[in-house]
Amino acid sequence: NPGNSFRGMLDEIAIHRELVPDEEMQKRFRRAGSTRDVPPAGETAPAIAEIPAGKVLVTFHEGLPAHERWLKEDEAVPAETARWFASDLVVPRLPVRYDAWGIRQGWKGPMLVRAAVDLKLPPGKQHFLARARGLGRLWVNGKIIARTKPPTGNTGGYQPVKPIPAPPLPGMRPLNFGDDEVFGDAEIGADGRCRVILETVVGGKKARVESGEMCVAVRSADGRSFDLLQPENVGAPEPLTDAVWSASAARAESSLAALDDANRHAAAASQDAFWKKRHDFARQWAGEHPAPATPMNAGSRGNPIDAFLSAKIERAVAASSAPVTPDGKLFHEKVLPVLSETCFRCHGEKEKGDLRLNTREAALKAGTSGHAAVVPGDPAASELIARVTWQDADERMPPKGDALKPEQIAAVQAWIKAGAPWPATPVSPEEVAKPPRASAAALLRRLYLDTVGVPPSEPEARAFLEESRRVSAEDVKANSRSRQTGEPVRNLVDRLLADPRFADHWMSYWQDVLAENASILKPSLNNSGPFRWFLLEALRDNKPLDRMVTELVMMRGAKYEGGSAGFGIAADNDAPFAAKGQVLGSAFLGLELQCARCHDAPFHSTKQRDLYALAAMLDRKPVTVPKSSTVPPAFFEKKARESLIKVTLKPGVPVAPVWPFEKTCGIGDNAALDPLLQDPRDSRERLAALLTAPQNRRFAQVIVNRVWKRLIGAGIVEPAHDWEGHAASHPELLDWLARELVAHDYDLKHVVRLVLTSEIYQREATGQNLKATPEKRFFAAPERRRLSAEEVVDSLYAAAGKTMAVEELTFDPDSRQAPETMTSLGQPRRAWMFASLSNERDRPSLSLPRAQAVTDVLEAFGWSGARQNPRTDRETDPNVLQPAVLANSLMSSWITRVSADSGLADLAEKVASPEALVEAVFLRFLTRLPTTAERTRFAKVLTPGFKERLDVPTAQPSPEPPRLGKISWSNHLMPEATQVKIEMERRARAGEPPDPRLAADWRERFEDFVWAVINIPEFVWVP
Repeated sequence: NPGNSFRGMLDEIAIHRELVPDEEMQKRFRRAGSTRDVPPAGETAPAIAEIPAGKVLVTFHEGLPAHERWLKEDEAVPAETARWFASDLVVPRLPVRYDAWGIRQGWKGPMLVRAAVDLKLPPGKQHFLARARGLGRLWVNGKIIARTKPPTGNTGGYQPVKPIPAPPLPGMRPLNFGDDEVFGDAEIGADGRCRVILETVVGGKKARVESGEMCVAVRSADGRSFDLLQPENVGAPEPLTDAVWSASAARAESSLAALDDANRHAAAASQDAFWKKRHDFARQWAGEHPAPATPMNAGSRGNPIDAFLSAKIERAVAASSAPVTPDGKLFHEKVLPVLSETCFRCHGEKEKGDLRLNTREAALKAGTSGHAAVVPGDPAASELIARVTWQDADERMPPKGDALKPEQIAAVQAWIKAGAPWPATPVSPEEVAKPPRASAAALLRRLYLDTVGVPPSEPEARAFLEESRRVSAEDVKANSRSRQTGEPVRNLVDRLLADPRFADHWMSYWQDVLAENASILKPSLNNSGPFRWFLLEALRDNKPLDRMVTELVMMRGAKYEGGSAGFGIAADNDAPFAAKGQVLGSAFLGLELQCARCHDAPFHSTKQRDLYALAAMLDRKPVTVPKSSTVPPAFFEKKARESLIKVTLKPGVPVAPVWPFEKTCGIGDNAALDPLLQDPRDSRERLAALLTAPQNRRFAQVIVNRVWKRLIGAGIVEPAHDWEGHAASHPELLDWLARELVAHDYDLKHVVRLVLTSEIYQREATGQNLKATPEKRFFAAPERRRLSAEEVVDSLYAAAGKTMAVEELTFDPDSRQAPETMTSLGQPRRAWMFASLSNERDRPSLSLPRAQAVTDVLEAFGWSGARQNPRTDRETDPNVLQPAVLANSLMSSWITRVSADSGLADLAEKVASPEALVEAVFLRFLTRLPTTAERTRFAKVLTPGFKERLDVPTAQPSPEPPRLGKISWSNHLMPEATQVKIEMERRARAGEPPDPRLAADWRERFEDFVWAVINIPEFVWVP
């Protein structure tokens, strides 16, 4: 870069990647035309205190002014911000930075990373290798022996596509894309002791703070490799190969994750006293406002949930035992369907015109018209008849759609003339029959999928099924089912709720509900930041729901590195906080506010002003409706009838930050709220407190209803995101569960545990609750549910024993772009980690073929990488793509391929018989043993050649294909970039080579068997 003499000098110095003597370095600096930034020959080695024995000390220094100034001798290095102790000199990433609340904050570049180790080496001359992403220095015993250079060149897409450099020695790991590699010699004294320090600048104003594959190695004694540096007496030297790097990076990641947890917990503890006060207040409130008493009935002996459900069934059976009169039959068969379909939307739970029609008592009252809707015995005097027969289309009801048919009006008139009887809903024995308990295998699979999102492993399945058989036999002998239905399941539930994978499983749900719409390319319409990491850590820490929601609303930390501030981003949106108000209303209040973005909602009581009042509370100041978010006056002109939508909030009119939902939530914004606040003047914090305070009964009810729907398949209130006009099928149970949540510090797992240990959850899944009206929604059994898209993908990988070997989700692997321009979502290990892979022009050079193969399967099962609006219910109905992707997709071929990286290969090698192999595969993929017919059929296929399957004469692994050049935003516009991606796609389609340990003919039959099992329809169902 001729315009930057400093960078030009650095290129000149390090171009040969070899040690340059200080004298020659000075000459080259002078030839470059500048001596201002020349490091003096006598640079002082970093002063580092004693390094603990057996450790590598890595320190992180934030606040470095600039790369050039760091080279000056008189420029002080910033104070240490954080430190980490590693097992070898490998730094695959930086630790996470957290703010004072324990929320991801992000590092400010440029910063200095310094790794130091004390060790012993053989005396004499030693040859060192160092790798780093930025400008750096390698010190050995106080002397600089090598320097790395920073990345150079334009980042707009026209950098050359360079091949991966050949490693210094055969078998070594090649240099990582975007990193620099240098060598240097040092003379080691007779005692062999030396201190090695690698320091490098990471990130900058226009580059993400990422370390690359920072490491130091030394030439081995035989000269055939470079061994990673380790502290003295840690272990035998390990060469810098792909396998050793992966193992070392995995150890480092485990250590860094533990450090991150410790740092996050320590920072979050600063808020513990405040939340203890909040939860003490919530428990006190719950005690003063007790939940409904558990009914005393046949279901009251166990879980209270079953008692509430049994009570409704008993009431319905008793009420429907009375003879059905002709007038009662008329009401249920003809009148109630008319009221439900045409009236309850506005006059049910919603009280439009001060009128409700969902009970007889409400229908007998007068609304704003002053006339009773129903006058028993007198249809002519009933306002209901007058409004459905009105000739004026603007006044006739219903206001939208066709008018009632004559036969429907006649039925309503006949019902009123008969005295408007409203008998109890008749039920049949089939509607309230309780099915038997699910089998042990079905219940085991259901519990695993509903908690950790993957089926149990084969040993886990065998252990539970064996325990269930033992307990069942003991119960039969003792004439008791108490242990079978209790102890094994409770123990399993406790283990699963403590499993870290619980957080992974619930991630995709909250991503949908909260519209997490992270983009790996430049933000576009309605993208959010990747606040997924905030959600994941909150779920892993089992953070109370009121605290998690409060921290989400406060939008703290880093916008682009995973803090809750990412929730506040709504790029290219004319009213971003209105968009976030819509999300909060849907997620936590059961209020659908989407229509209120541009006008008053036609079928809801919410006004446009309500949504913008929420936006103002989030924005901490009055807001106005932009002209682009309103309905233009021309829309209302020349209408045949009055429009259902109204605009009562004009553009430009300021809306104050006030709480608009006192009536809905039962809590007002007043001074009584102040004890729940740290800053009563902050309208954003007030909103968070109004949402989550125990007095807001709606919040706790919405949360437990979401849990119920997710585990049982239908909500107590449907739909779960839009309560207006929809009654609760079990209001007492809903209130009881909500009080349980409040009284147990808003612990989500407490409610999950209650549901999982109930009888209804453990029954056979034959429920029809989603199709039933609230009156006839009895929850005698759970719904039969299909696996979510994430569960399908995660289950396939888990059962096959494979890892998700896909690309890093980024278009900028060399971290040359600023985080607000381009980011990295990391290497997915679970399906929830994927995001939209689209780029601004669908350029092939920016494709990620292996990741795309996985998202193709996810999309077939209802997943979308773009969540521009919140959603609770996905489209999960069967479609032709679903069997197609399981049978023929690229990902399916990876799963069924018995390659060296597959757990299926190890299984095939160790299993004792074809029958045992069939049994093991069924347990892995379907969590059950095969039937006799299945075992016989598949064992017959696997028996020929089974004994000889390992008698392979030359079991040599397939040779590694040539490594391809790396593509990033910096070089993606070059023609070679597309050629590289085409070859990457070809290799992805070819998949991993088969395991050479297995005979080809038998292995292919084994793969066909696995393919057949995952294509059994039951695989995609929660049993």
